[in-house]
Amino acid sequence: MKQLKVVHTLYNLRQWTSLKANRSLYRQYGLKRAVWQPLSSKHFKNLPGNDLQPWLDRQNARVLLPTNPTCNRLPAAWQEALLSWSENGFVVLNRFFSHSDCQTILNEIERIKTEGQAEYRHRGVKIVFAYKKSDKIREVIRQSDLGEVMSLLLGRKAVLYHSINFDYGSNQRPHSDSIHMSTYPTGYLIAAWIALEDIQPGSGELVYYPGSHTLPYTTNEDFDHGGGFFTIGADSNARYETHVAGLIEQHGLQPQTFLPKKGDILIWHANLIHGGSPIENPELTRKSMVLHYFGEGTICYHELTQRPVVFPKESF
Repeated sequence: MKQLKVVHTLYNLRQWTSLKANRSLYRQYGLKRAVWQPLSSKHFKNLPGNDLQPWLDRQNARVLLPTNPTCNRLPAAWQEALLSWSENGFVVLNRFFSHSDCQTILNEIERIKTEGQAEYRHRGVKIVFAYKKSDKIREVIRQSDLGEVMSLLLGRKAVLYHSINFDYGSNQRPHSDSIHMSTYPTGYLIAAWIALEDIQPGSGELVYYPGSHTLPYTTNEDFDHGGGFFTIGADSNARYETHVAGLIEQHGLQPQTFLPKKGDILIWHANLIHGGSPIENPELTRKSMVLHYFGEGTICYHELTQRPVVFPKESF
């Protein structure tokens, strides 16, 4: 049943009260669709917003960031790291969160699990939206410079939309977040991966592909997703990941492995290819938290399932 588009449409209709908040954005960009209808990249063709890429996608960060007052307020080591954003599509900022802040997040995750509030996804590997269930996690995020850095890189205010917490590696094949959390204009998604402990080799470390963000964004029209006019492909995500594997081979992309210390973060571009390496030692944990932000004033949707997203109201 989940493969029938009508099922998603009925769900959208049930969410009408929330989705109607998107109507002003639809009018702003000239999108002539009802907010409850399926939505994908094909509906945005020939609209003017296609030219509104994030500023550091249009011009080089090495030229722009040194003149930016927000950037100049950050620690010197972070400023230097951010300069490679346009070329690499990611940045590592060491000691971004204190050990105390990391422990606060870990304690809150354990509380959420103990109280039966944990919302598990991806075969029980991921806990999603934990920040919505913890004042303390929200306060850690709010008091950090993360929102400011994300807004700087997007060129518009970044609004927290989604979180994922991991105890162990994800084992997820390489992918780009843009296929799951899509935006119009394109590219206004950004994510941060926070190490909540020292990450050890063999734990299923995060792996990413520098420069892969410069490849064209993959849409449903670029691969055989197995769906049709009335259906969504039952294995569309697996088909997409196979397509990404082909892109990695075709372009000779080389992976890098992230072995951070507790409190270090990796921020990645909407289109950066990344995934979880194989877990070689199942006794090792890989405690971490991923935060996804949308750029304010964008239409948000899921390209694979063609479901519209209600833009979050609260920012940190």
